[in-house]
Amino acid sequence: ATDLYDARSVELAGERLVRLLGAVVVAPDVPVGELELLSGAERGVLLGEWAGAVTGSPDAGLGQLFAAQVARTPDAVAVVGEGCEFSYRDVDAMANRAARRLIGEGVCPGSRVALFQERSVSAVVTTLAVVKAGAVYVPLDTRYPADRVELIVGRSGVTHLVTDRDPGSLVVPAGVRVLGPVTGGGGDSSDPSVPVHPDQPVYAMFTSGSTGVPKGVAVTHRNVADLAAQTMYANGNHARVLFHSAMAFDASTYEMWVPWLSGGTLVVAPAG
Repeated sequence: ATDLYDARSVELAGERLVRLLGAVVVAPDVPVGELELLSGAERGVLLGEWAGAVTGSPDAGLGQLFAAQVARTPDAVAVVGEGCEFSYRDVDAMANRAARRLIGEGVCPGSRVALFQERSVSAVVTTLAVVKAGAVYVPLDTRYPADRVELIVGRSGVTHLVTDRDPGSLVVPAGVRVLGPVTGGGGDSSDPSVPVHPDQPVYAMFTSGSTGVPKGVAVTHRNVADLAAQTMYANGNHARVLFHSAMAFDASTYEMWVPWLSGGTLVVAPAG
């Protein structure tokens, strides 16, 4: 298909095929995924010329990084939802009050806090509050059957569960403290300033897994900060992001933290 491939592209593909076949003959026990496809020169271009600028990893927790963004753009719109707009200053104050309520309920650094809420402004503020309390959020999809909720809560070591449902309707392991919404109302709106290390986990999400049994993946503050710091998100390209994923789907990490760590706006799609 000469309209799609020039001669040099075909030659390179042939060279790579020969390189793979030669490697198989020399080392037949090496897994295919570990064989070298590229030449030394090609690898040098890929990892050098095409790699772009290398940026340093933010050395702070997400709560600190959000607070720094509040200081830079306090009046910028951080969240749009339910017919209202909330500035960074507004969201920070709401999350600080909620974080203090969580701490008052016994949430401490490293605690696992399950979030069983419909997508809403309250849900994203609660997520930030868990982070500010130094804890690990474990988002649950409200469509999960009861046995899956119980399994995930038990397997992840959840100590507290925040829900917008009737707490009595949930089946959770013994010892898990079920709380209603923690946002809204008054109280101390100063930052609780709980110290966290960037390599501490900030959330755990559970996928279905190939066996059908949910498997948890823990993600650190640094992981999320590195994602948000990628150059593809710079220069306002992702300044207004629709938050439409389920809370327990990992795309929500991008939808929430990329705009929030760069002064952008999180637009919360209505539940359902």
